[in-house]
Amino acid sequence: MMNTNLTFLARVLIFIFIMVYTIIPLLGLFDIWFNSFYSTNDYIQHLIPVFENGKAIRSLFSCIWGAALGGAVLAIISFHNHIAVTKEFDSSHTWGFLLSPLLTMSIGVITFLLLNGGFIFLTGNATASSESQPYGYTLIGFIMGYNWDVTIKYIEKLSKKIATEKKSQNNN
Repeated sequence: MMNTNLTFLARVLIFIFIMVYTIIPLLGLFDIWFNSFYSTNDYIQHLIPVFENGKAIRSLFSCIWGAALGGAVLAIISFHNHIAVTKEFDSSHTWGFLLSPLLTMSIGVITFLLLNGGFIFLTGNATASSESQPYGYTLIGFIMGYNWDVTIKYIEKLSKKIATEKKSQNNN
């Protein structure tokens, strides 16, 4: 009897955690899209006063919040699947839900670096305005956060390719 209550309590706490983890990226994205990044930018400038490229910081946070939102959507789907569909909620799943925000926000930073470093190329409207830029970063961040396992495999493949090329250059 005690274990069932603990399991129910764990489910409720994880549900609350996922909801908070979903709302925070949405608030961050709404700040970027509709508030011209004023709330977040003021906070960041108090932490690190020297920001010469506000557009890059805005794009970085768009990518981070997009990846976090992608991870949150995946967490909602996974939670629903474990609770309602398969009815096989296991306590080992808890760590995955708890580490998801850290993982997906880290993937958001890595995605931003891959985009700006030229390792990922996106094609689209060549005349896109700077107004639409955060939406693209948000979308690619969302996709990479939602598909974090595929993203990790891409990073591993890229790492091996770079290591192989560096090794062959050293041999020549």
